[in-house]
Amino acid sequence: MTLQQAVTYAISHDAGVAAKYAAVTAQAHAVAVQEGLTFPPINASLQNVLQKQSNYGGIYALIGATPQQTFSQNTAQVSTSFTLNSGGLGLLQLASANAMLAADRADLARSQDLVATTVTDAFFDVAQPDAIVDLDRSDLAYQGALVNAARLKARAGVTA
Repeated sequence: MTLQQAVTYAISHDAGVAAKYAAVTAQAHAVAVQEGLTFPPINASLQNVLQKQSNYGGIYALIGATPQQTFSQNTAQVSTSFTLNSGGLGLLQLASANAMLAADRADLARSQDLVATTVTDAFFDVAQPDAIVDLDRSDLAYQGALVNAARLKARAGVTA
């Protein structure tokens, strides 16, 4: 398991992080509800008018002009009604909910960082002795190769 996999696993299975994530989700819902209460509803309407004419020559039939056979019109309307009350309670509650959401997100980030730091320290506490053993084995093999080279030189009469 790599360090990144260990950190990801620990963060996704930590109860404290899960509780902070739930708090962030609940506060995000509270912000959405407060926005719905603070800001006005939006009303929209769509209308389509379609008229077709057939077997009708129209008023210009005498001169050979044919009228447009199809008439289509699409209209859309969006409206709202809002009374801006500067310093209103709804705006203050929305600002408070947004501030609480930011604090909860920062708390979640701190919890994730704490878990990541703890797992990283533990990972290197385990990995460091293994790395030292591997280094010592490599050094032992190198020293053995040097001894063998010196023995061969001594047999050949070359100064080691």
